[in-house]
Amino acid sequence: MAEWLKLLAYALRSLFKSRARLEAESLVLRQQLDGKLRDLIRQMSIANPLWGAPRIHGELLMLGIEIAESTVVKYMVPRSARPASTVD
Repeated sequence: MAEWLKLLAYALRSLFKSRARLEAESLVLRQQLDGKLRDLIRQMSIANPLWGAPRIHGELLMLGIEIAESTVVKYMVPRSARPASTVD
């Protein structure tokens, strides 16, 4: 019985160590988004109410700004807050 408990304790300890290491690495990989870039995404979503995240993401890529589409979605102005497009 004691051998089994030692094995279980060893397995749990190694599991927690590996999880802590992965969490530490993921924190290092994340970078803060520049405030100017957040403002640019907001301006683009307001100025072009028909553009969605894929279009804004594509425009940013053409400008040489590497950002995930999910990040663009996060910082876009919600559709209800955008001005309605006017049709003459």
